[in-house]
Amino acid sequence: MRLSACSLTVFSAASSRCSSSATRLCTAAKCAFASRIWTGDGEDMSHEEYASLGAIFGMTTCLAAQARDAPDDPLNYFLGGCASGVFLGARTHSAMTGTTACLGLGTLAMFTKVGKAEGWRLTGPPRM
Repeated sequence: MRLSACSLTVFSAASSRCSSSATRLCTAAKCAFASRIWTGDGEDMSHEEYASLGAIFGMTTCLAAQARDAPDDPLNYFLGGCASGVFLGARTHSAMTGTTACLGLGTLAMFTKVGKAEGWRLTGPPRM
C-alpha cells in the first residue's frame, strides 16, 4: 500500500515550530518518512533507504529544534546526522558501523550548518 503525495497528517505538528529555513526540510521529511512507513523494506540498500536516511535526518533535526526551542542550533543537525548513522548501523546489524556513522554524519552535518552560517567556502574564486 503506497501513500499518495503526503496524504498522511501524522506529523503535521512537527513543522509548526521549525524555523523558516527548516520548514521545507520538515515538510519533505514528513513526506519521505510517511511513505517509507507504508512501503515495506527491500533486500539491499536501495533508493528507498537513502530516502529514509534523509527523512530520518530531517525529522530528527526538526524535532530537536522544536524540543530545544533552538531552530538554528548546529547541535540539531548533529543529532539528525547521528540518527541517520544509527539507522545505517541497524540496517547493517553492526554496532561499530552505527557508532562510526553516527559520529561521522553528525559531525559532517554540524560543520555544514556552521559553515553555511559563517560563510565558509570550499571551492570557487577567492574573495577580495
